Amino acid sequence: MIRKLLPLGPLLLFVSTLSAQESDRDFLLKGIDVLPRNGVPGTVSVFGPKAFAILTGGGKQALPMTGASRFGKGRVVIAAHGYVGPANTPRDEQDPRSIFAHNVLEWLTVGKKKPKVGTLRSSPEEWKNFDVLLWLGAPDWPDNDWIENLQNYVHAGGSLFAGSCPWGWKQVTGRDLREDHPINRVVAPMGLALGDGYNDANQGGGFSVSKNRADRVHAGNVFAYYSAITTGKGERDNQPPFYPLIHAVDSLPKEDPILLPKLREFADRMPNPKAPTPDNPLSEKDGVHRLWVALQSRFWKDTPIESRTAFLGSDKFPGAVPSDAERNKRSLTLISSRPGWQSTGLYLPAGEILEVNRILGSAKDWSLRVGCHRDTLWHKPSWPRWPEITQELPLTEGMLVVSPWGGPVYFVAKPSAEKIKVSISGTVSAPLFVLGETTNKEWQQQRLAPGPWAELVGKECVLTVPSESVRELHDPSEVMEFWDGVITAHCKLGSEPIPLQKERFVADVLISAGYMHSGYPVMTHLDVAESRNGKMARVLDAKDLKKRGSWGHFHEWGHNRQKGWWTFSGTGEVTCNLFSLHAGEKLCGITPWENPWLEGQKKAAAKYLQSPDFSKWRASPGIGLVIYAMLQREFGWDAFENVFSQYHLIDKAKLPKNDQEKQDTFLRIFSLTVERDLRPMFSRWAWPMSPAILQDKSLGRLKEWGGDFRWAEEL
Repeated sequence: MIRKLLPLGPLLLFVSTLSAQESDRDFLLKGIDVLPRNGVPGTVSVFGPKAFAILTGGGKQALPMTGASRFGKGRVVIAAHGYVGPANTPRDEQDPRSIFAHNVLEWLTVGKKKPKVGTLRSSPEEWKNFDVLLWLGAPDWPDNDWIENLQNYVHAGGSLFAGSCPWGWKQVTGRDLREDHPINRVVAPMGLALGDGYNDANQGGGFSVSKNRADRVHAGNVFAYYSAITTGKGERDNQPPFYPLIHAVDSLPKEDPILLPKLREFADRMPNPKAPTPDNPLSEKDGVHRLWVALQSRFWKDTPIESRTAFLGSDKFPGAVPSDAERNKRSLTLISSRPGWQSTGLYLPAGEILEVNRILGSAKDWSLRVGCHRDTLWHKPSWPRWPEITQELPLTEGMLVVSPWGGPVYFVAKPSAEKIKVSISGTVSAPLFVLGETTNKEWQQQRLAPGPWAELVGKECVLTVPSESVRELHDPSEVMEFWDGVITAHCKLGSEPIPLQKERFVADVLISAGYMHSGYPVMTHLDVAESRNGKMARVLDAKDLKKRGSWGHFHEWGHNRQKGWWTFSGTGEVTCNLFSLHAGEKLCGITPWENPWLEGQKKAAAKYLQSPDFSKWRASPGIGLVIYAMLQREFGWDAFENVFSQYHLIDKAKLPKNDQEKQDTFLRIFSLTVERDLRPMFSRWAWPMSPAILQDKSLGRLKEWGGDFRWAEEL
């Protein structure tokens, strides 16, 4: 095997090669100012002693998008998207992608005047006829011999240019990117790997060479820095960016002989490690401890079940289970009629073994999930908990599961899943209320269950909150009926059926983005889910919710109902708030035009109208919402429902695609729905209109409506 040829010496900062790598990088990027994006590129990890990054993305957690390495007598370049194709066509000096591809060819075949270029459509027997091979036409699932032959080809002096979108491959195949991607199987021994996630452009629509950080993202060098710090041999000055190392930890295959052994050794000898907790979060200055956390997060899955233990800090978050709490055994009947996480009211204590046995039915298309806090925090500057604390596994007969953090237990069904019956043991009870099923008498006992996280299940939604928040909640029915009503109202406004998958709110000590964010589940911070100052948790206080509503919660579920057909650039945080205004009126009796959130935006909107500039309109969600609120005040919610319903009738191929089409379509449909020509009103707001909409005869036959702007004149 080629892997036996690799050096396994200590990892050092490869100072002697840095100047050569800088020269190589300059050569590969010559003639390029900005390399345009191909779709949404993925990421590359660079970790071998002869590997180097070529070009990085942007943001604080900049990662390589392309990387290169020497291997034996040969060379390799990989890209996290399809940048290989232009190398198989003539050089185009007007296209930076073509310039880059041909720079790569020159670097890979240095010293050869007329290099022979082949593709992987040819057989391994033919590879010796080519100086460089392009990753075009490769088999989807090459066998081990094919992989080893390609590695030997490079090692003997051939070169390889490979490219793929790793996150797209993972999404389509559902396979393990580290172990199964053909490119990774070939190049991992060369100190390179395609990684998970998206790569942000560092300048507009591409990757700017002037903003390149490729000299700072070599994972081996980053690790050498932190390794030296722990032994007292390193200087803390010029600390390298941490994220490329975290990314590499998650990208390395299990059998990596280059960096992984050193990482395991580091994790084992780490003195006095600290784990993140809400009271003592790990900041970016705690790089050594953050590395230890990242390594433990990677290695625990490779540890035998019987040797797994609870991690430091898991008792603080997601929380501890009393040692005397009864570990129970339950039988559950699972039905797949509604997708999503199925709440069980069971909680797995950290470090303890859960066992599942099937009694009846097929476990195929079922999975088991432990943990509800699915947001990952690797990219956050502060970690108040372990960055990744949930796990979901295919359900199998007699499966054993141990989580270092513990968490609520769920079963998850695919649409094709059958009804099954299972027995589950090793868990404790957690508070669970199911609207229409849990009696008041049962709830008085259930709310005291020892599991640290409670779930309240309505007809259309589920709330997950700390169990302490429900200890004094005597009847959850009223609050769950309220939240079910929000879902119903949102779907009515959007003219769509209530989704089969129940919506979820999950509270967390920190979330991946924003104060709250949409998705499944909608994630919120703990402040809305904890009882504070003697008051019921905000999300559970039915009386207060009916009076004031909850703009943030309405807003995030509004995102889940948003449609791209009538949401264009700049309105992502606007059209979702239509649902906030609507729910505020229907559930709380708050007149939309007088909604406190909207009231806070009107002064800025009035100022905008004095000198309208559509770019500024698109930059301010508060100002943007006022125009929609004016339409609602004049024409009511029925108009919006009718407008949204008409989009569902349009053939998908004919739905508006770009911003101008979306703006024109919304204006036209709304005008025809309310039988008023709304162009004068939209013009007042400086909405750009295409020649087609300006000349639309069907609108010209309608009575013009310029809007009631007296409110702006009074401010």
